Amino acid sequence: MPYVIRVDEGRNVVIVEAIGNIDAATATPMVTEARAAAAPRGFDILYDFRGAVPGDIKTGDVFWFPRRIPALAKPEARRVRIALVYPESQREFARFWETTFQNAGLQARAFDDEAAAFAWLAEAGA
Repeated sequence: MPYVIRVDEGRNVVIVEAIGNIDAATATPMVTEARAAAAPRGFDILYDFRGAVPGDIKTGDVFWFPRRIPALAKPEARRVRIALVYPESQREFARFWETTFQNAGLQARAFDDEAAAFAWLAEAGA
């Protein structure tokens, strides 16, 4: 599996660590599983893509994710903060992800620093 999902009870966050090849087909099950883990706890989600290798995923795929993945189209999806931690080499792609998800009404931010991502997620619970 190209990702691991774990619940961080201390931070009230579900962490999705992407490992290896991530492609467009991976997005729906990954997001669905992360949302299923976060929803009953009322937790936000951090996607850590620093260990990911971009596979067959295009900007058009990213544009449609919040519009076509059922877990993101639900009204309650807008209440969950989602942070993406990315490697420097993916800065432009991560910024596109952030803009696209925000334009779809989701609370999404991309970070190149894990501590900053956790700090932003913690603001929601403060």
